[in-house]
Amino acid sequence: MESAHGKVGTITWIVGGDFNSSLDDNRFAAETTLRTLMSNGLAWAWQNVPLAQRTTVPPGRDFPAACFDHIFYRGATLRRASVANTSSQSSDHRAVVATFELRPAR
Repeated sequence: MESAHGKVGTITWIVGGDFNSSLDDNRFAAETTLRTLMSNGLAWAWQNVPLAQRTTVPPGRDFPAACFDHIFYRGATLRRASVANTSSQSSDHRAVVATFELRPAR
């Protein structure tokens, strides 16, 4: 993408969603998707945010609280990331909201 489109202007990368994986839980230690995104130059919106402030799946009877929903980015400045207080009737996951400052177009 960079070589194909970088010549025509500024590129911003944003990858987000329900990854069903967590950097906090040893049960996912062998799962590499999140670490692979970061090792390939994408920043993690939850960097340095305590789990209590980024819990996207509240605890249930059979599982602990988790952060399964993530946003990764490159070519932008993260201004704020938060978990929206959404209804459990809409999803068992809470929505993630991120605000970015984009680089000026070339």
